[in-house]
Amino acid sequence: MSEIDKLKSAADILKQVDITDMISNMGIGIAKAQKQLDDNSVKQALALADPQGGFGGKSLLELGFVPAFYSFQFADISAEIELKMRLATGFEIGGELSVDFAKQGGYSKEKLDFLRKDRNKAHRKEFKSSRAFVTTSSNTEEITIESTTVKMDQTKGAIDRIEKFENEIRQDAQIERVSTEIDSSKYQATNVSVSADESVQNLDGFIVINLPQEPSAVDCSILKIADYATLDTVKYNGGAATFDISTTVTDYTSAFTTINGFVGSGDIVGFDSTASTYELKTGGPKPIELHFDFDKDDAGIALENSYTDGPTTIDNTDIDLPLRVLADILRRDSSMSITITGYTDGSGGNSYNKDLSERRAESLRKWFMGEGATKSQIDIEYKGEDLAPDENKNLLYRKVIVELTSGADYFYVNSATPIITPASAEPIIISTPTLDVGFIHLYDSPGAVSETSYTLSFDIGTEEYSLTSTVSTLALNLESLKIAKESFSYKVIQNTAYLLHNQSSIRFTTYTNTQENTTIAIGNNSSETFEDTESLYLVDDVSNSSTRIKEDSEKINNPSTVAVGVSVDGRTSRQFSIDVSGNARIAARLVALPAPNQFLEEIKDTFNQ
Repeated sequence: MSEIDKLKSAADILKQVDITDMISNMGIGIAKAQKQLDDNSVKQALALADPQGGFGGKSLLELGFVPAFYSFQFADISAEIELKMRLATGFEIGGELSVDFAKQGGYSKEKLDFLRKDRNKAHRKEFKSSRAFVTTSSNTEEITIESTTVKMDQTKGAIDRIEKFENEIRQDAQIERVSTEIDSSKYQATNVSVSADESVQNLDGFIVINLPQEPSAVDCSILKIADYATLDTVKYNGGAATFDISTTVTDYTSAFTTINGFVGSGDIVGFDSTASTYELKTGGPKPIELHFDFDKDDAGIALENSYTDGPTTIDNTDIDLPLRVLADILRRDSSMSITITGYTDGSGGNSYNKDLSERRAESLRKWFMGEGATKSQIDIEYKGEDLAPDENKNLLYRKVIVELTSGADYFYVNSATPIITPASAEPIIISTPTLDVGFIHLYDSPGAVSETSYTLSFDIGTEEYSLTSTVSTLALNLESLKIAKESFSYKVIQNTAYLLHNQSSIRFTTYTNTQENTTIAIGNNSSETFEDTESLYLVDDVSNSSTRIKEDSEKINNPSTVAVGVSVDGRTSRQFSIDVSGNARIAARLVALPAPNQFLEEIKDTFNQ
């Protein structure tokens, strides 16, 4: 296909410009102007008819002043659009270039689409400028954002290297916010096979492997009570004592007190569904909350850390046990449900904070799913800065709140003295099959710790992966798997492993309120001059007030052309340019008309009354 034919083909597309909206908007504008003229004339007539505005007790209307009504006698509307286009020699349009991208630096259309995804979202307009770039976790090339040079630290695990990369970008005084998104759509785990309660899931760009918590040296039980008013006479042999639930338990508080009396030196975690609080042996009830560092949204990382902000210090490790117990209950009782609500402090724009609070709530939901819960059990809400009293940074409001929504209270017991002595290792369900009242007995071998070896397998594309591991050897076995395949970086948190394929695309978006242009350099070249084939980074244009005005103008004046422009991928747009120019003209003639006699008589009568 010749270059001239390509130009003609593209021109045929660009000719299909619909200017109906332009003409329609101009017509509506004239109609609005006519209404304003009429309203003004009516107001003038009423003022003339008011005796207080006249002389000698008579209104100006009675003294001979007559209001005028103006009307458009005719309106001439015209609009024209001129399109110019240029195509550099030696390049082709559209999808044909995708093959070239794959050969030259791996810039596929999918990566370009991922780079420019959501670039016009409202939260980007709340900052003076923003800029996005795409890379992979295995990229060792340096990139300089403003005056700060960073690169992926290959000694860190899957989550940690991204976290460190983000933090180093934030060290630059010009950068206020950084958001991250992972696209692992090409590297999903498929054909998953597990042997028992372990799971393999694709969550938030990671492949998440969860091995069930190992039996401890004590007995573990979970009690569920949905209706205190209909408790039967239920007695359990708890060592030397008898635990009689029917005579002592009337509500959550009495249940917690009674059960705690049999725990001894073990653990108890109570969940009050009415107040959506948790309670340990001491300290009283607390809200089920997880707090985040400034501008962060990863629940797994938050669970490992404590944060200090001014006089406030919050240690998230305190909520670790309650959240893991809650995850275990969700996994074992399919009727249980929760809602996770995300919040932010008041710093930053409202739209950006709404997005950030959604990411926080979604991250904790995916963490629960990684622990074995199902997505249908967990609703999320995101309310941004709704709780924040001011526009300051404040750790107290950077959080998610978990609420129990299925109406039952739960009590987790972990004690060297078993609260119940079961006949077998099977779960014991009392009262009804729906667990309205019942014990789930988890382990019945006090003092015996035997790690279970779990076996699982999954595919990524045509590659097959298999793993046999216990919880304590999970990191070691993943290291062997990584070395053998050289495909993953990974991070193990408790009994859960997060695997990130080295070729997954990671998009970072930086935001600033200090300048219009965010400068990026790769090696010794700025992103405006380097060749695509020279770098593993893919950098988008700066989004600032100028580009937003241009985009809004193009949307108003030529929506069809904008749609065509968006469909042309980023690399092609460097070679293929479109100039849009246009003008609109309205010629309208106004004539003055006398006010209707009936109208004048009516307002005279009204004021005379």
